[in-house]
Amino acid sequence: MLKTMKLGQKIISGFCLVTVISAAMGIFGYYGINQLMGFQEEVSGVRLPSIQGLLIISEAQTAVKAATRSLLVPGLANERIENQFRYIKEALARADQAWKIYEPLPQTTEEATTWKEFVPAWESWIKDVQQTEKNFKTYQAGNGKAEHERMLEFAMDTEAKSFQQAEGLLNKLVEINVKVAEEAALAADARSGLIKKSMIVVVMTVIGLALAIGFYLKGNIGAILKSLLDESSRLTEAAVKGQLATRGDVEKINFEFRGIVEGLNQTLDAVIGPLNVAAEYVDRISKGDIPPKITDNYNGDFNEIKNNLNGCIDAVN
Repeated sequence: MLKTMKLGQKIISGFCLVTVISAAMGIFGYYGINQLMGFQEEVSGVRLPSIQGLLIISEAQTAVKAATRSLLVPGLANERIENQFRYIKEALARADQAWKIYEPLPQTTEEATTWKEFVPAWESWIKDVQQTEKNFKTYQAGNGKAEHERMLEFAMDTEAKSFQQAEGLLNKLVEINVKVAEEAALAADARSGLIKKSMIVVVMTVIGLALAIGFYLKGNIGAILKSLLDESSRLTEAAVKGQLATRGDVEKINFEFRGIVEGLNQTLDAVIGPLNVAAEYVDRISKGDIPPKITDNYNGDFNEIKNNLNGCIDAVN
């Protein structure tokens, strides 16, 4: 197939092949970058905000627990009591803000299941916190030992259990997000390594292909020029030796450049034809065989030779 292709077509085909491979490399790189951006978004846009929100909720829960435990201390000053209630209110407000950040974010199947378990557990714990506050106010109003014991028992038993239930699920949510973030980071590293290796392979392939095409075209063009020079030298040598019947062999020339040798052959025919006629007329005249005048049409110097021969014939006649 390559033997029947013109040189220009070979050059264009080679460049097209390199272009296609380069375009494929660009598409692969673009696809890989998009994947890396997806992993990055999973880590920075989903998992980190999720972990941050969950940790804020966890911190708020711990702050509420500390405040409710402080309320269990007998004989607290009013200022400290007010501070504990303020701490509880502020902590729950922080938890609510973090909740609004976390809840809309994408969740894995396991995470969504755990979240559904956590929500009622959290609400149950909130109710227990509110009950502890009510128990404290009842104790504060009566300041009796029995009220304090009931408040203490509820806080250390019922509220503590609901706290542990919510805290355990909250920690599990954090662990899930940390695990997913780590997996996304590992996947990004693996994809990055694959992209780097693939790009190196493709670049080396393009370079190798370009060099191969270059050497092939160099050899092809060199062979064409050599065949033309060989035929030209052979014709020149034949002309010097007076072998005017020698012609260029077009079969030895690339089909696209055979017109050059064919043109040389036609040029030789155009030159040698009139010379043969002139030689024949001179030979006949020298032998006393006067030929008829030349009537063929010739141009330039050949026409001058024709006129001179015809004048010679007229003079001899």
